[in-house]
Amino acid sequence: MQLSEKARKQGSLWGAEARDWADIQERTHPHLWSATLDAAHVGAGTRLLDAGCGAGGAAAIARERGAIVSGCDISEAMLAIARERLPGADLKLGDLESLPFPDDAFDVVLAVNSLQFAPDPAQAAKEFVRVGSRIAVIVWALNQCEQRHVFEAILKLFEKPPKGRGVFALSEPGEVEALFPGLVTETREIDCPFIYPNLEIALRGQMAAGPSQRLVEIFGREKVESTMLAALQPFIAPSGEVKMRNRFRCVVAESR
Repeated sequence: MQLSEKARKQGSLWGAEARDWADIQERTHPHLWSATLDAAHVGAGTRLLDAGCGAGGAAAIARERGAIVSGCDISEAMLAIARERLPGADLKLGDLESLPFPDDAFDVVLAVNSLQFAPDPAQAAKEFVRVGSRIAVIVWALNQCEQRHVFEAILKLFEKPPKGRGVFALSEPGEVEALFPGLVTETREIDCPFIYPNLEIALRGQMAAGPSQRLVEIFGREKVESTMLAALQPFIAPSGEVKMRNRFRCVVAESR
């Protein structure tokens, strides 16, 4: 599939340190993925699309449950890792606003921290409904989110804060739900702490995200890393681990 120039650029950012994302950052997510798959009733035989699948971690857990998994992402580097983890799965390059799959192909569409990055979330939501009968969307919650301290520290690097809410787009209660008019929605909150063995590993995990790579382009790696290190200091435990309490909103939408 041919990506738009904007999607291609975003895919390049997310793929810049894809192996660190898979080996470090994704290791903080299994509880979140499992709770979301539970909420979406994913089990044996479920046809699942992971929309914005990244390195394939959530889809791998779904496959362990017996689901028939497919995925799409804008990063070829992420998809390469996902293909290692999910041999034989239908994993395609594609963006959320134009999914490369036919109508009604899936029982469940999963979107974990991906919908808020879509240039047109409403169009992406329509695509989710087009290809699937049950939609499960995860976004950051605004309460009990210690990761927010890192985001706020980064914002202070800008002389004039950028427009929008970045990763917290769609985090206000009701915003995701409003993207699915005519569907019944159920919303719950899921706690998922991010725990890293030490500060060095925490920094590598944080830097692997696409938005972090964009900041490196703007401010340079040294400035971004020093800012993140300072923001992570309050979360260093006596053991040396870095522990951040985070909460997410899970919205499941379907017709009944």
